[in-house]
Amino acid sequence: MSYHITVIEDCGYASIKEELTYVLKSTFKLPSFPIINFASTVTHIRAGYSLISDGSCVEAVAKSDTPTLFIHGDADKFVPLSQMKELCTAANCEKEKLIVHGAGHGQSASVDREGYCKKVQIFLSKYMGGTVHGIY
Repeated sequence: MSYHITVIEDCGYASIKEELTYVLKSTFKLPSFPIINFASTVTHIRAGYSLISDGSCVEAVAKSDTPTLFIHGDADKFVPLSQMKELCTAANCEKEKLIVHGAGHGQSASVDREGYCKKVQIFLSKYMGGTVHGIY
């Protein structure tokens, strides 16, 4: 079946709250409470959204019927691989995934350019129809 659109998701996080909690703990050795609660109050007042209850990518992909390719490096220290797996599990659409061994955050295409490009080309050809040229 040919689609008009597809999604290629690379290094995605599960939710704003989950990502902020992870970064606060892993990078800064800080607890999420009360930092996220305070920041969420500020974003609610200034921008109209909550860092705690809004911004769930898991909820968004669960509603999507757009074919999605999930890509993540298994050495990502900024957004852990577990968040991609959570997204992929929740996705209620035709989906594929590519996990690049040794790739950090945003490095999948650099670490395995050939494998990355091949997977993207095959995915786009499958869902968009025809041959895809010009990936990198």
